Amino acid sequence: MRRVAWHVIAELITDEHNLAEMARHGVTRWEVGQLIWNRNVLAENPRGETGGVLLIGETNGGRLLTVPLAPTDDPTTWRPATAYDASRHHRALFDRRYR
Repeated sequence: MRRVAWHVIAELITDEHNLAEMARHGVTRWEVGQLIWNRNVLAENPRGETGGVLLIGETNGGRLLTVPLAPTDDPTTWRPATAYDASRHHRALFDRRYR
């Protein structure tokens, strides 16, 4: 999995579908929104659609989340598919950058 640095995330689009997917993992929209402003890493999403990325970052409470993002027509606006606690592999990517 390769880190990517050329994407800007200014806005995340949520709807009842992706909010329900996040809730299934115990994640709120507010936690996902915090990742944009807190320490984060972007990586290519090997399982997602072309152009998709993984946002791996910390919430204000220190929870480390992974959010698969799909691109939209606006290059600074992304659509989260879901959100969940970061896996060991995603934690390692984050740790290499920040810890």
